[in-house]
Amino acid sequence: MRISNLLHATNWRYAVGELFLIVIGVSIALAATSWYEGQQDRKFETEALIEIRKALQTDHQYLVETQNFSQRRADGLLSLLAYLESDAPYSDELRDYFGWVNGWRAVHFRAAPFEVFKEGGLNLVSNDALRFKLISLYEDDFELLVNSSENQRQFVVNQSLPYFLNNFRRTESQEWVPHDYESMKSMGHVANMARWQAFTIDVYLLPRYARTLKAIEEVISLIDRQIGVEN
Repeated sequence: MRISNLLHATNWRYAVGELFLIVIGVSIALAATSWYEGQQDRKFETEALIEIRKALQTDHQYLVETQNFSQRRADGLLSLLAYLESDAPYSDELRDYFGWVNGWRAVHFRAAPFEVFKEGGLNLVSNDALRFKLISLYEDDFELLVNSSENQRQFVVNQSLPYFLNNFRRTESQEWVPHDYESMKSMGHVANMARWQAFTIDVYLLPRYARTLKAIEEVISLIDRQIGVEN
């Protein structure tokens, strides 16, 4: 009887209304928190992508320069081969050609902005295509290019440079002059080294430069669309 009286005394319409208001309040609070966190994520994404874009622009310029150097090196090596395979006597112009056998430039890139973004979580990249391109660029294209460049360095350090130090004189202007040109030519070792380097530059290094530069341009274009940069 007392329970019945209590139930009749309770204003259930008011209680349900209070509960409804509580649920709505919690939902609004959760939605506001989610919205704020989403805004913070987008802010972090935009700031990180801007830094990555700046780094990639610098990388692109640097890689174009080293690509051009590698192309000149390949041309110089082919010129050396053509001269060595001819009957022409020694000429001072060979000094420039010999220099390309030991010429080498490191390939590096500014990975720090990407690594910072990666630590924050690449899932924060809201554009799936951009996320895939970023990962592919930094973990595939750059790595392949660096490896190809490193192979050139290893060859110079372990093969060509030791030979030149034993069989050439280095001038004050850092040019290489053979102790005995005819003997050096007949042995064919320099020609073989030049041939191998020209081949690997043409078949491996230069194509990877082209691939990496194209990938950088594609990533920059996707970043521009993502952050609203007008070209």
